Amino acid sequence: MEHDYDVIIIGGGHNGLTSAARLAREGVRTLVLEARSDLGGMASTAELLPGVRVDLAADDIGLYRSDLLDELGLGDYGLELVESPAFASVPATADHPAFTLWHDPRRTVAELERVSKADARRFGGFLVAIERLGAELEGLLRRPPRLEDLAALARTPELMRTLTGSAAEVVGEWFESEALRGALSAIAVAGVGYGPRAAGTGWLLLYQLAGTTALGLRPLRWVRGGVVGLSRALAAAAAAHGADVRCNARVAKIITREGRAEGVRLEDGRELTSRLVLSSLDARRTLLDLVGADRLRLRTTRQLLATKYRGVTSRLVVELDGALPELDGIPPAALAGRLLRAPRVDFVERAADCAKYGRWSEQPVLEIRAPVAAGALVGGDRGLLTIHAQCAPYQLRGASWDQQRPFFEDAILDGLEVAWPGVRAQVRATRLLLPGDWESELGATEGSATHGEMSLAQSLVLRSPGGGESEIADLVLCGAGAHPGGGVTGLPGTLASWRALELLGASR
Repeated sequence: MEHDYDVIIIGGGHNGLTSAARLAREGVRTLVLEARSDLGGMASTAELLPGVRVDLAADDIGLYRSDLLDELGLGDYGLELVESPAFASVPATADHPAFTLWHDPRRTVAELERVSKADARRFGGFLVAIERLGAELEGLLRRPPRLEDLAALARTPELMRTLTGSAAEVVGEWFESEALRGALSAIAVAGVGYGPRAAGTGWLLLYQLAGTTALGLRPLRWVRGGVVGLSRALAAAAAAHGADVRCNARVAKIITREGRAEGVRLEDGRELTSRLVLSSLDARRTLLDLVGADRLRLRTTRQLLATKYRGVTSRLVVELDGALPELDGIPPAALAGRLLRAPRVDFVERAADCAKYGRWSEQPVLEIRAPVAAGALVGGDRGLLTIHAQCAPYQLRGASWDQQRPFFEDAILDGLEVAWPGVRAQVRATRLLLPGDWESELGATEGSATHGEMSLAQSLVLRSPGGGESEIADLVLCGAGAHPGGGVTGLPGTLASWRALELLGASR
């Protein structure tokens, strides 16, 4: 049978396009179908306020593997990166001065001397330990998940202990400063609905710090012009090798016959055939919505319905009158990183407790970014802030977001004022995105940016298949819901492309 394409990829996010670029380079006839009018998925950029373009969800591509950037030659296709010298900054409180965690460990040690001399002494050892454990974890992230990996973990007790322990325990064993513990804990549990004292959040801490070396914390990288530039560069790289990338092309159905995927039916009724189908949608949308429960085993349907998504992160875009105000103790260069309001581990834990019980936090954990300060977006003389706020559950208990939205926005702005005194008086316009908005606008089930919680119970071999086939033959999942998980890493797309090449080779 002659097929229209070798591979059809559903979804034009960075993972689907990473698969497309790698497959096209191998001479595979590839089609990418994106339902929206622009590429990027959760890593897209749009005009949320008049004349203000900002990143909708993801903005940092520091986790996207450097070897992939080089392999695909994305700099030749318009990708321009802006690397922040700072990983994160913590504003001053009554208990401690402001400080910055720089990419350069010597600068960080100098900063920590003012906070805790003991923490300053231990910081270098922390980097060495994270580099060693991260290298062991990277081997698991870069290959398809296998049951044997659990046995391998048992032979590396330090890694097993870190992954199964809590983030609070990990940072608590290294540092005494509540401010430093709180900042690292907040980074670990970004995007999940439980706090840093929960077992298994050590895995999240190590995942977030991937790329850290003894020479410094992993870089925070912006894309000049907005994070959508990564997907556009990937699309251009794929197209240069013959791939077809189409927007405004919504897939209504994955066509199957005798348990095998044979192509897709578009919303307008057109059918396109292929030898393989890759989907960067989450497993529930792919298998239940596009394949159909009637084509799946009952056990599979139950597992899909039991998968926890539970988005808990909101994003507030803040446009200021005039330029960004100065922030005491934080140099302007550090504003190209993230500013964290997470003064203590217990502060982060209490915010997560609210989400667990269906409430929004009156004291949300805030991750504040200034894309104009980083040179990533052009804003003239106007200040622009984007704020990820934890914790805002997808569903409120006993209330509706239509009613509660303005009160939660006030709580975020109150927290911003505490972290950055004087800034609230300059607020000119705002736009708040909640998990429900990410679901309706970007197709993220329950507003989960990672296409399913990144708990240890839904990770590694327990996550949806990424480097292998789904229950439907010739259908491979390639998005954040597949191994190894969320974040702008490019790894699920890479693993899926390897598996696709194996399947194509086997069928020749």
